[in-house]
Amino acid sequence: MVEENNRLKSGNDYEYKRLLSQAEDKIARNDYQRAIECYNKAIELNPKDALAYYSRGKVKYKLKDYSGAIEEFNRAIELNPDFADAHYRCGRAKNKLKNYNGAIEEFNNAIELNPDFALAYFRRSNAKNKLKDYNGAIEDYNKANELNPKDALEHYKCGKAKHRLKNYNGAIDEFNKAIKLNPKFALAYFGRSSAKTKLKDYNEAIKDNYKANELNHNVVNAYYNRGVTKENLKDYNGAIEDFNKALELNPDFTLAYFSRANAKLELKDVNGAIEDYNKAIELEPDFIPAVNNRKKAKQVTYKSSRRV
Repeated sequence: MVEENNRLKSGNDYEYKRLLSQAEDKIARNDYQRAIECYNKAIELNPKDALAYYSRGKVKYKLKDYSGAIEEFNRAIELNPDFADAHYRCGRAKNKLKNYNGAIEEFNNAIELNPDFALAYFRRSNAKNKLKDYNGAIEDYNKANELNPKDALEHYKCGKAKHRLKNYNGAIDEFNKAIKLNPKFALAYFGRSSAKTKLKDYNEAIKDNYKANELNHNVVNAYYNRGVTKENLKDYNGAIEDFNKALELNPDFTLAYFSRANAKLELKDVNGAIEDYNKAIELEPDFIPAVNNRKKAKQVTYKSSRRV
C-alpha cells in the first residue's frame, strides 16, 4: 500500500512538473490562455504550491486581468508569506488599477522581506509620484539607484520628481546621469530641455530638444514596426502594447492609431477599434483605409445590436 501511494505521488509530481514546463512553453509562444489551462491542471494536482498560483498570476497580468492577477498573487502569499516577488507583482497589479496606496503596501512588504529589492523601491517611487509624494519618491529612486546604479530609467524618473519640486539643477543632474548611461534616451533629453528652459538656459534647451526629437523619431518607428510584425504574427495583444508605446511618444501618429484599431478589431474590441479609427480620421480626414475599416466596424456593431 505504501509503495502504491509513493508510486502515485511520484507520477503526480512528474505530471505537475510537466504541466508547469508546458505552461512556460505556451507563454514563450504568447499562447496565454493555454498557459492558464496548464496552470489550472497543475493546481488541481498540487493546490498547495505557491509557484503555480504566482505563475498563473503573471499570465493574467499579461492579459491585463489585473484583479485576477491580484487574487493569484494573494493566494501565493497565503501559501508562502515570505514570497517577496509575489508581493512585488501584486503591487504592480494594484498600480495598474490605480490603487497606489495598496501598491505601496505591497512594495513595503516586498522590501521588508528583501531589503535589496531594487525594482520594489523603483515601483514604490512611481506609486509615490502618482500620490504627489515627490520627496518620498526621490528617496526611493535614490535607493533604487544605489542598488542598481546602471539603470537610466531610475535616474530619469528621479529627475522628473525633482523637476516637479522645482529643483531644476537637481533634475538636470539626474537627466545627465540617465543620458550618460543611455545616450539614446530621448525622454531624458526632453526632460533636461524642460529643466534648462525653467532656468532660462534657452540655447542649451533648444539643443536638447532637437536631439530628443531626432532620437524620438527613430524610437517611435521602432515600436511601430515591431507592433506591425507582432500583428502579422497574430500576437494582437503584443502589437497593441507596441502601438501604445509609439503613441505615448507621438500622439499624432496616424498609422499607429489605424494599426491599433485593426488589432483591436481582431480581438473583438469593436468600440475600441472605432475610437482609434476616429482618431486616425481626425488627424487625416482623407485616410481612406481608416474610413473603410471604421464603416466595417460599425456594421459589426449594428449587427450585434440587431441580434439583441
